[in-house]
Amino acid sequence: MITIRVLKLSAAASCLAMAVLAYVGGCTQNSRIVQDQYRLDVARVSNDRQTRGQGVLKVRRFVISSPFETHEFVYRKAESRYVSDFYNRFLSPPAGLITEEVRQWLSESGVFANVVGAFSGVDYDYMLEGDILAVYGDHRGETESNAVMEIEFMLIDEHLKKDIIIFNRKYRSVQPTDDKSASSLAEGLNACLVEILTNLEADLRRLPRKVQ
Repeated sequence: MITIRVLKLSAAASCLAMAVLAYVGGCTQNSRIVQDQYRLDVARVSNDRQTRGQGVLKVRRFVISSPFETHEFVYRKAESRYVSDFYNRFLSPPAGLITEEVRQWLSESGVFANVVGAFSGVDYDYMLEGDILAVYGDHRGETESNAVMEIEFMLIDEHLKKDIIIFNRKYRSVQPTDDKSASSLAEGLNACLVEILTNLEADLRRLPRKVQ
């Protein structure tokens, strides 16, 4: 009798446990985590009709400093304190997004005859490399906030001795944001990239180049 009673109690407990697990699983499924995703999207608005440059430029996939090598938005809270935002993210890795925006911008600018991506098999005359040093929201102020982006560009002439850099410059842009929301940061980063690319284009136009 004692043995039978224990078995009956165990069966009842098992049923109760299964019911609890089913309930918890249902709640977890219904409360699915939602992450907002953003992409960088800049447009070159200049209507300049300058003579198209010479040579083919290949834009190599940029590298990014390890603190910002993440899909998640990064915010600077103090001098040496940065936090990432699990719920607000880039649609894809920021290094790839920035690389593609740079390639498209320079292609539309006409600084070079043609601009191709990193995986293109065509012959090229110049290689552009980029090191993304910073891409974050600066939230150190109590009410004020800024978007920050810094990129170092290097241009290599493939007709010269290998790895000879003919142009090397860092560009840093700080743009105020309306508030500390993720959508405002996304808009601010777009504004940063526009300023950086406008200055890069102007500097590249002034470079003496001769395609051999």
